[in-house]
Amino acid sequence: MPGGTRTLTVTPGAEIEREAITHTSVNDFDNTGIFHVFSRASRPTYRFKMTLPGLVKLEADSLSGFHHFHMGGKAFFWDGGLFGEVSSLALVGEGDGERTEFFLPNRFVDANSISMAIFDGAATSITTAFSLNPDPGIIAFDTAPDSGDDVLGSHGHKYKVVFEGDGLKMLNFYRGEWRAELILRETII
Repeated sequence: MPGGTRTLTVTPGAEIEREAITHTSVNDFDNTGIFHVFSRASRPTYRFKMTLPGLVKLEADSLSGFHHFHMGGKAFFWDGGLFGEVSSLALVGEGDGERTEFFLPNRFVDANSISMAIFDGAATSITTAFSLNPDPGIIAFDTAPDSGDDVLGSHGHKYKVVFEGDGLKMLNFYRGEWRAELILRETII
C-alpha cells in the first residue's frame, strides 16, 4: 500500500492479552484525605501482548521486516484479532435528554458494521437516526436520547498502534518453526 498506513493481520490462534491504560489523575486537597479523581481522556487506550505460535520462515521473515519498517514509533493499523469487534450491543453511555454525541469504546470504527440501540428501561429499540465519525469513534444522534436511557452499540474496528521499545521477540524453537512475541501500544496520533 504505497503512501498509506499499513495494516497488520495475525492468523487465528494467537494468544492476545489486552491491558487498558486509563489516563486517570488524582488531586489531593491539602493532605486532608479528600481528593478528586478524574479521567483525562474520553476512553482508555490499550496495550496488547501477543504470542504467535507456529510461524514458518516466510511468516517470521515477513513479520521481522514489518517490525523493521515500523520500529521507532511509526504507527500502523492492527485488525484487533478477537478484540477487533464489539459483537453484541454493549453500553456506550446514558442519555440526559440534551447530549447527542457519544464516544464509542473504540476508535477507527468500520462504518458498515455499526448498530445502535436505545434501552428505555423496558424495551430495546434499534435506531438508524445517527451519524458516525469513524476515526475518533463518535456517534451523533439526530435527537438526544431521553434522560436515563441507555445508549447501546456494537461495531467492528481496528487499532492504530506502534511497537513498544521491546516490541518484537522472535524465537526459533524447532527446525523451521518460529514463535513471535509482540507488544503493541494503541496511539491516537
